[in-house]
Amino acid sequence: MFYKIVRKIFTPLLRFFFPFEVAGKENLDKVGKNFMLCSNHVSYIDALFLAVISNEKINFLAKKELFDNPVFNFLFKNLGAIPVRRGKGDKLAILEAEKILNSGQAIGIFIEGTRSTTGEFLKPHLGAALIASRTGVKVVPACITPIKTKQIRIFRKTLIKLGKPLVLEINPEVRREISLATHKLMEIIKKLKST
Repeated sequence: MFYKIVRKIFTPLLRFFFPFEVAGKENLDKVGKNFMLCSNHVSYIDALFLAVISNEKINFLAKKELFDNPVFNFLFKNLGAIPVRRGKGDKLAILEAEKILNSGQAIGIFIEGTRSTTGEFLKPHLGAALIASRTGVKVVPACITPIKTKQIRIFRKTLIKLGKPLVLEINPEVRREISLATHKLMEIIKKLKST
């Protein structure tokens, strides 16, 4: 309920201050309630963009530092966000994400693990492919691209492009397979920007 209320409040505000277009929305609509939305990361409001275009609640993985502020901690926890300790792989965050997916819900994850300040793609992390391979959920790749600028700016249009859902049929115990799947997923996200 809290998620729906916040989403309803922020949707018109986001559309006014940060207008956006969505391409490939049908790819998100046909996966049901249980999926992983995997995107690049170019601004602080990327999670808002992805949340308002989905009909389903998306539980985002977010850096733990955001939870240090009491107000943000209350907000993020009630929105279903999963705190992640950056640096080394956070096993607890991975397990929590898998638990949410296995319960039939959706998660959102930024494959680069951090925000790109230049608009260029960063090196992808293995978490998304690992979680997807362990749970067997469909992955919807997404690319957030500022139009005519390198960064998301107020009153400037942004394009959110969604690719076709895919299932990563790999062995989660084999690191090389996880790595290859990660780079494949990253390449799909990069192609969404160029097409």
